[in-house]
Amino acid sequence: MQLVQPSIIHFSSAVSSAPTPVMAKTSTIVIEDLLRQMFEIESVEPVRPWTPEEEKAEQLFLNSVHRDDCGRYVVSLPFSEPPESLGESRHIALRQLYRLEARLKRNPVLAKAYQEFMAEYLELGHMRRLEPLDVKHSPNYYIPHHAVHREGDPPERIRVVFNASQRTSNGRSLNEILLVGPKLQSEISCMITRFRSFRYVFISDIRQMFRQIRHPESDHDMLRIVWRNSSDEPIQDFALCTVTYGTTSAPFLANRVVQHLAEEGSVSHPTASRILREHTYVDDVHGGGSSLEEALLARTELIDLLGSAQLELRKWASNCEQVLEGIPLEHRLARSVSVDMSEDEGKPLKMLGIAWDPSSDTFFFKVPSSPVIHTKRELASQVGKIYDPVGTVALSWITAEPAPLWKVFVGNRVAKILSHLPKEHWFHVRSAENSADVASRGALPEQLMTCQLWWNGPVWLQSDRSSWPIKRIRPDLNLGPVSDEIRASSSIS
Repeated sequence: MQLVQPSIIHFSSAVSSAPTPVMAKTSTIVIEDLLRQMFEIESVEPVRPWTPEEEKAEQLFLNSVHRDDCGRYVVSLPFSEPPESLGESRHIALRQLYRLEARLKRNPVLAKAYQEFMAEYLELGHMRRLEPLDVKHSPNYYIPHHAVHREGDPPERIRVVFNASQRTSNGRSLNEILLVGPKLQSEISCMITRFRSFRYVFISDIRQMFRQIRHPESDHDMLRIVWRNSSDEPIQDFALCTVTYGTTSAPFLANRVVQHLAEEGSVSHPTASRILREHTYVDDVHGGGSSLEEALLARTELIDLLGSAQLELRKWASNCEQVLEGIPLEHRLARSVSVDMSEDEGKPLKMLGIAWDPSSDTFFFKVPSSPVIHTKRELASQVGKIYDPVGTVALSWITAEPAPLWKVFVGNRVAKILSHLPKEHWFHVRSAENSADVASRGALPEQLMTCQLWWNGPVWLQSDRSSWPIKRIRPDLNLGPVSDEIRASSSIS
């Protein structure tokens, strides 16, 4: 027998001299504080409070607004700083005029349209010629101006733009010392939704809205321009007398005047007052009523109330010819409507930027089609070009045929069921009248014995089909399948 000597293996561990950090933390979070923070972060502020500058613009408006002898509103420019803070500007306006004249010489049609515009401006009293002594008055500001021609418009149709952002000799402009004022317009999506709530509707436009609101003579020196019909004539100085587009305060002043008119007419013209407050976007006025009488009343009150302030409505259109009775033909919007919106068919009517067909009272959109296979980037670009603030276009694909959306297994069986019983025979039954719910929710045997809903179905099922409570939200609405059985797909948003 051989003895085996046992062996012992010794292990030794080196003691590390590296320090071991230890941290103790105590949390004192109070559940009430967390709850308060959550509500503060997630809460939606119903109305944004005005800034001090916006409050000042409102106060300046209230202090200056009044009517002249004709009933036209007069408002002062809302200065944030004294006009004396501006430098010299006439020599800058002269350089702009010389460049404009060179452009007009190259385009006789544009030159004629520009001359007619300025002549009308002077004839209507929207600007006045300054005498030599008046030219020396200071402080003053000269506004450069130029023509803008929108693509698709006739060559003779132009828009003269006044640039009050042009800097003076000291680097400051008129717009820099004017208060912008608060935003007074409602959201377009809300206005379109309200527009669709009327059965009888109409749209119209306040003619030359900005130019029907005057400035006091004390502000005219800050709204000067230089102009002449021909380079052979001497340059003349003019003063603009009305609210001028191109000044930062113009949108606020014009919209605030309309609101002020609505406030003044809230008792004498309540319907028109409501339309001016809730259904007016700048100079676009739209309204209507649930009945023809309501729509006619709204139209009559609007014409009377706006007319008291020398504001006239033009470009009338309606989904009902009776609403337009009494409106002169020259005051109606005479544009042809074409669903395909081809160039030969003319331009469509538009309601807040969306093409509208009054005859069918429908919105429609121009979606360009191309045989080329698009990439995701190109598709996203095309979708972004469709102006649809309320998501109307989405309804066209939400209500698409559901069969392609089913999974193959379910889709085959749905197709077979629909071949025997078309979708026109399928209707929704309210839960309270659904006999299948009696079993699925559980019922005792003695309850089933006397449950007429279980044995006979809803009461109306035993009557003639014409009396069934069939309610259609939209006749062409196809309810989609349950989400668990939908085939996976991609979408662009």
